Amino acid sequence: MAQKLYEYLTRTERIEADVREFKGNFKVNGERFTVEQIKGWMYEIVGASLADWIGEGVIKLNQI
Repeated sequence: MAQKLYEYLTRTERIEADVREFKGNFKVNGERFTVEQIKGWMYEIVGASLADWIGEGVIKLNQI
């Protein structure tokens, strides 16, 4: 799911992502997710060196 979240962020051309801002817009097969689930996937994205934390629940994607 972290990969799907990353793909969503890049597809929508988001550089910075606040979990509270887009949680209602990110869904897979009609399923919505909690802030905690999305934040966990953000940790995976940061752990994969694809983004950095810039605030509480806010990441900034690394430029490729």
